[in-house]
Amino acid sequence: MRESVKILLNMMVFFGREEIKLLLEYATGSDNGDWKGISKEADFIVVILSSKRAPRNDYKGKNCKPTGFHTRKGIDLTTRNNSDIIQRMRMDDSWRCMMGMYKLFLNLKINQFKFHNDDKNEMLVLQSLQPHRNLKRLTISFYGGSEFPYWVGDPMSSKLLCLNLRHCRKIRILPPLGQLCFLKELSIDGLDGLETIGPEFFGSDLHSVEPFRSLETLEIKNMSEWREWSHFFGVQQADVRFPNLQRLVLQNCPKLIGNLPSRLPCGLTHICVEDCDALESFPIVDSSTGRQCLLKELEIRNCYSLKYFDRNFNFPSSLTRLTIVNCRNLVFLPDGLMLDVGVNDSKSHSHLEYLEISGCPLIPSFPTGKFPAALNELRIGGMMRLGSITGEMFHENNVLERVEIWNNDTLRALPSINSMRSLGHLSINNCPALESFPKMGLAIPTLRYLAIQNCPNLLSLPKPELSHLPSLRTFIMSNCRGVVSLTEEGGLPPNLTTLQVRDCENLRQPMAEWGLRMLSSLEILQVDGICDAVANVVSFLDDGGCLLPASLYTLWMGDFMNLESISMGLQMLTSLTHLVIQDCPKLQSFPKEAIPPSLLRINMCGCPLLKGDYMKLKNGEDRPTVEFF
Repeated sequence: MRESVKILLNMMVFFGREEIKLLLEYATGSDNGDWKGISKEADFIVVILSSKRAPRNDYKGKNCKPTGFHTRKGIDLTTRNNSDIIQRMRMDDSWRCMMGMYKLFLNLKINQFKFHNDDKNEMLVLQSLQPHRNLKRLTISFYGGSEFPYWVGDPMSSKLLCLNLRHCRKIRILPPLGQLCFLKELSIDGLDGLETIGPEFFGSDLHSVEPFRSLETLEIKNMSEWREWSHFFGVQQADVRFPNLQRLVLQNCPKLIGNLPSRLPCGLTHICVEDCDALESFPIVDSSTGRQCLLKELEIRNCYSLKYFDRNFNFPSSLTRLTIVNCRNLVFLPDGLMLDVGVNDSKSHSHLEYLEISGCPLIPSFPTGKFPAALNELRIGGMMRLGSITGEMFHENNVLERVEIWNNDTLRALPSINSMRSLGHLSINNCPALESFPKMGLAIPTLRYLAIQNCPNLLSLPKPELSHLPSLRTFIMSNCRGVVSLTEEGGLPPNLTTLQVRDCENLRQPMAEWGLRMLSSLEILQVDGICDAVANVVSFLDDGGCLLPASLYTLWMGDFMNLESISMGLQMLTSLTHLVIQDCPKLQSFPKEAIPPSLLRINMCGCPLLKGDYMKLKNGEDRPTVEFF
C-alpha cells in the first residue's frame, strides 16, 4: 500500500451557512465549494465537523447571528501535494472573517510514514489554521510538532476563554500562555515530551502584564516526563500569584519533584494533587495580601514521596472537605485540623464537613483536640500507629453521620460515641487488635448501618443489646472469630432489612435462637462460613417455615457442612426471588415442590449430590434459572 500521511483536523465549530460555503471554496480552490471526486490516495485528509451553536450572547457582529445550521456530516478535503493543502489553508482575510466561530477542536493525527518526523510540516499546518481572534474555546490534540506556532499564545490575536492542549507528545516548550488576558480555563494533558514548565509559560513581560490575571481553572494531567515547575527569571524568582485562580488540579505527574508556586493564591477553592509520586512538600496558601482564604476542598492522593507540608501551612477554617490518601511517607499533619477541647463549638469558625485520612502509616498520632462541630463524615484508615481514638474527639458533635475506620493494627477499643446524636453509618474493618466496644454500648437511635469486619480479637458485640437500635437496617459481621453469641434475650434490631454473618467460626449460638422469624422487614439474609451456629443443621427450614420471615427475597446459605435436605418450609417464603446454596457437601434432598412460585434464580456451588437432579430444571418453562459453579 502506498505510503501516505493523513492529517485529521476535526474542527468542531459553529458556522453560518455562508461561512460553510466560504470555507469549502477557500479550502478546495473551487468557486462552488464542490469537494466530490477527490482522489482517495491523497497525502492529506482534512475532516471538518460542526458542533452545537454557541450561547446566544456569545455572537457578536452583524453577520454572526445564530442560523440553526449545524450539521454532523464530515467533509473530506484532500490533495496529493502537502504544500498545496498548506497553501490553501493559510490564513487570509476570508478565513479571518469567520467571526461566528465559537468553539474549535483541532485533532491532528499523523500516520507514522514519510512525514512523521517533519516538525516543519507540522508547524506549517497548525500555523495555517490560526482562527479568528474572537474564538472563545480552543482544543488542540495530537499535534506532532516540538513547539506551538506563535498565535497559540499571542495576546494580540486572541480572546480565548478556554484552552485545552492534549496529547501533543513532542512538545518541549510551552507558549507564553500567561499573556492571554481573557483566559479563564487552561488544561494541559499528555504532553509527554515536556520536562520543564519555565518562565516562558508566564510570558516575558511580568512588569507590564500580570500573568494569568483572569485564569480560574488550571489542570495539568498525565505528564510523564514533567520534572520541574520553575519560577525563576534569570537568577530571580518571580512572584507569580495567579490572582484569580479558583481550581488547581495536578494529576499523574510522576516525576514532578516540587517547586509548585511557593504561595498558592488565597482565592483557590479547590486543590487536587493526585499520583505525583516524586512530590515531597506542599506549599502554603498565600495570606500576605490580606484577603481571606477561600479554600474549600483539598485532595491529596497517591503522593508516595510527600513527607511534609510547608512549616507555616495551616488548614484554613474555610475548608469543608479534606482528603489525604496513600501518602506513605507523610510524617505529620499540619495545625488547624482539630479544635481545642475547651473551645465552645458556637465560637468555632471551622467549616470542615468531610475528613478522610488513609494510607499514611508513618503519622505517629492523630492531632489532639476535638473534631469540628460541622464534621459530617469521618474516614480513617491505614494509620498503623494510631493507638486509640478518644471520646473527647467527638465531644458535643451533633451532626456527624458517617464514621469508617479500617486497617488499624493498634486500635484496641472504640471510644464512647453515644454523644453522636446523628450517627447513621458505622463501619469497622480490619482492626485486628480491637477487643471491645465502649462500656456504654451503642445507644444511638439514629444508627442505620453497622458493619464489623475482620476484627478477629473482638470478644463480643456491643452492649446493651442490638435490639436497642430501632433504626438499624443493615448489620454485617464478618471474620470476627472471637464472637460467640450474636444476640441474647433482646434479639436483633426489629427493623433489619439486611443481615450478613460470615466466617465467624466460633459463633456458637444456634441459628434457631437468633429470633429471625421476628424480623418482619428482613429482605436479605446471608449466613456462610464454618461455625458451630449451623453445625447441627440437618434440615433447613423447619417444615412449618417458621425459622425465617416471609419478607425475605434473597437467601444465601454457605458451609452448612451437615445439611442434608431443604424442607417444604421453603415454600412459605413467598417473596423469595434469589437463592444461593454453596459448599453444602451432604445436601442431597431438595424437593422441587418446595420451590416457592416467586423464586427466579438458584445458584449452587459445592453441592455435588444435587447437581445431576437439578440440571433438569434448566429447560423448564415455569421453573427458576439454576446455575452450578
